[in-house]
Amino acid sequence: MKSVIGQAKWPWMAAARPLRHVEHFDNAGKGAWGSLKFLVSFRKPTATVLGALIVVASYATGPLSQQAVKTYPCEVSAEGIARISTAERITRHDSMISGAVTNAKMSTAIINGILGLPPDNSQLFQCESGNCVFRNFSEVTHSSVGVCSNCTDVKSDLIEFEESKTKLVGRYRNSYRFHNNSGFSINTGVEPELFNVTTPVANTIDSRKDGPINTSFLTLSVAGCVAQPNSDAPTDRYCEHDYTNMPRLSSDLDIVAANCSLYPCIRHYNGNVTNGTLNEHLVSTDPMESYAEGYISVTQPCFLIDKWYDLSNISNAPRNGLNWTSWTSDGAEKEAPAQCVSTMDYTEFRGIRYFLKANLNGQCKLYDLTERGPTSSDAVNGIGNSSQLHCETGWWLDALYNGGMATFVSLEAAHGNMSIAISNRMRIYGLTSSETDTSNSYQEGTCSKTSICVRLEEWWLLYPAALLVLTSALLVSVYVQSCRDSGRQPIWKSSMLPLIFYNISEEHCSDERNDGRRIGSSVPLLQLPELESRADKTIVSFCSGNEGARFIVEEGVVEAK
Repeated sequence: MKSVIGQAKWPWMAAARPLRHVEHFDNAGKGAWGSLKFLVSFRKPTATVLGALIVVASYATGPLSQQAVKTYPCEVSAEGIARISTAERITRHDSMISGAVTNAKMSTAIINGILGLPPDNSQLFQCESGNCVFRNFSEVTHSSVGVCSNCTDVKSDLIEFEESKTKLVGRYRNSYRFHNNSGFSINTGVEPELFNVTTPVANTIDSRKDGPINTSFLTLSVAGCVAQPNSDAPTDRYCEHDYTNMPRLSSDLDIVAANCSLYPCIRHYNGNVTNGTLNEHLVSTDPMESYAEGYISVTQPCFLIDKWYDLSNISNAPRNGLNWTSWTSDGAEKEAPAQCVSTMDYTEFRGIRYFLKANLNGQCKLYDLTERGPTSSDAVNGIGNSSQLHCETGWWLDALYNGGMATFVSLEAAHGNMSIAISNRMRIYGLTSSETDTSNSYQEGTCSKTSICVRLEEWWLLYPAALLVLTSALLVSVYVQSCRDSGRQPIWKSSMLPLIFYNISEEHCSDERNDGRRIGSSVPLLQLPELESRADKTIVSFCSGNEGARFIVEEGVVEAK
């Protein structure tokens, strides 16, 4: 653009103009400041105005072009092991031979799950790069044998039994149970049994027919109650309820009843490893069926020979090259590729059943902090005031009671956390589906690492592209015009040589510009290359003596050829 503006000054100076205009043209091609001053100094040709605007606008090209290149963190493939532990086959591992007792590791996992302690997932995966992804089908990346939880709110099934006609210590004495002959109950007596849990075990000859492990919870609660004066109750607290099956329940108390079941199942997960941490969530579950040796299920989806299968198309799986297995469940013969079949030994689930029978079972009374013993007649008023329990079985029942703040949601969460803890423990020692293979089962994935990727946002380039087109058009236009006028006006662009070789004369210029005469003392009208050649051969010195400042030729000029 400097050359375009520089060339424009020669036709401009063909007319009578202030000599200072030469400097303005020269400065306009050097930078933004010179161009800005040029734009506001005097009227000038349209082409030079456009050129000066382009010079100013070009300073924004760099910053805007840089915006077109964006960096962002991305995951790229990396070498290394990527595995998530799964269980395709659960044998008797944490249960004793009789299946009546679980070992310390499973027992600890169960209690930690009930208490809601954060699980240690470090043994459930191996990811050498710290970031691993796994192939998924319908959002499922891996499946595993485990146990599942299901809880139902059964408060509406409770029956209220009257134990006193009048209030005692501000409350009616009532007991609450599911039927008249039930020994499982809670009450609002003088020494209330305000938390009760039971996990019964059926006396069946074949424990494989026992079905799910059922646990019932009953508790008095003050969760959701509001602190306010209450003349109908012994404490200033109000619990909003209107139970038709429990009309005598005190208005400063509420009640929670839940039936929860634990059963063998297939758990389907979606998971990945990010920054060394396993992130997985449960997508769905499928219950397992009972069969001769325990519990069995077809894992779906199942990936075989580059194709996904489920119950809708598992019968179409190829017979050649795959080991198929068959079993009888509910009187029906079934078969599937062995690789897609998951099992659990009945003794392993039986051990969990008997552990819960012994430890998730028992009655609790309010603990009297003043007498440091069983409840007193005054202790009933302490329900919900961060109260503690005295339980027959263990302190973990007090944790479920949660100081009188237990709810159906909290009991459901505790039972669900227990199922997660048991399932994770099974995944650690779970085996592959092959009965001849004693290696652990896992889902393989791909390692990745965080890198910096670059993307191009093209629309940021529209501005410099528009300047480029405009500059090119202006350059072509000026070049064509200069070629047309080259006979009268050489293409000197922004060179300073014409100013040196052609001195200022007080003579008027003819209409033919040079009229065949030499301009200056001895130099004819030359094109820029010829001026440059002559300048190379002309040796001068600048003199500022008494005769006036000027360049003095030291040697004779060799005529340019």
